[in-house]
Amino acid sequence: MVETSSGESFEHLLRRFKKEVAQDGILRVFREKSRFQTKRMREQTKRKRAARKAQKRRASAQ
Repeated sequence: MVETSSGESFEHLLRRFKKEVAQDGILRVFREKSRFQTKRMREQTKRKRAARKAQKRRASAQ
């Protein structure tokens, strides 16, 4: 929940809201649940996400 402060513009409020939604991962969860996925598709997605995460870790360690 984003609270408005006095004198805050709508654009600034919207920017804070979008940032908070992105950090919470709400849109990612919504997109995952918005369409039917078989068990195999879920596993593939999980493996791809883990591989990207591992690659980022390796890149940042060097």
